[in-house]
Amino acid sequence: QPMVMAPYNPQYYNSQMEAYGMKKVKDLLAYHLDCRQGYNLPERFLKLTDRIAEKYGVKVRSLNMKQLEKDVKIIVDLANECTAPNWGYVPVTDEEAHAIAKSMKPIVDPDIVMIAEVDGKPVGYLIVFPDVNTVIKDLNGRLLPFGFLKFFFGLKKIRQYRVWALGVIPEYQRKAIDTLFYRRLYDVLYPKGPTIVEANYILEDNMAMSNPILKLGFKEAKRYRVYEVGI
Repeated sequence: QPMVMAPYNPQYYNSQMEAYGMKKVKDLLAYHLDCRQGYNLPERFLKLTDRIAEKYGVKVRSLNMKQLEKDVKIIVDLANECTAPNWGYVPVTDEEAHAIAKSMKPIVDPDIVMIAEVDGKPVGYLIVFPDVNTVIKDLNGRLLPFGFLKFFFGLKKIRQYRVWALGVIPEYQRKAIDTLFYRRLYDVLYPKGPTIVEANYILEDNMAMSNPILKLGFKEAKRYRVYEVGI
C-alpha cells in the first residue's frame, strides 16, 4: 500500500514506458520495517549513538510548534544545503516549504519531526509523518457528515509512519549523526505499541543512507523508477 504523500502506479506502467522508448535513469527505494512481531534496537546501536552524541556534542530536539515558522525556515535551509550534491536536486523555496507545512500541520506529530544541533547550530533534520492513508481509505472519500470525526479520532490510532526526509550538513556527514535520529524515533514510537515504518525515496546508490537503515533491520519493499527519453 502507498504511504502518505507517495504515489501508486500499476506494474504494467513499466512496460508502457519502455515501449514508448523511455529508459531508466534512477530508482528510488522504499525500505520497510514491521515491528508488530516485536523489535528492539541492537545493543551495539545504543552504545554507538551514546558515543556519537557525546563525541560531537549533538543534541536532537523536536519541532517547536510555538515557533513553527522559524523551525520551518531552519529545515528548509538545512535541506537545501544537505541535498544540493544529490542527483535530481532542485532547491526548495521558502514559499513551497511553508505551503507544505501549512497543509501538513493538522497531521504533524512534532515529536517525530526533529532538528539536530551542535552548540545551538542546526546541523541536521528528520521529518516523519504518520501515515494518514490508513485513516483516509476508510472514509470512502466523504468527510461529511461524520467522516471528519472519524479522521481526527483516527489520527490518534495511527501506528504506521513514513520517514519522509533526513539530511545532515556536509560538515557533519559520515559521522553517524543520522543514527541519533533513528534512536530518538525509536524512543518516541516504541511506547505507543507495535508500529510499521517506511523510509522511502532513497536514491539506489545512496549507500550512506541505505546502509544504516539495513543494519537496523529494514527490508527493501518498493522501487520508484525515474525514466527519460531522448528527444
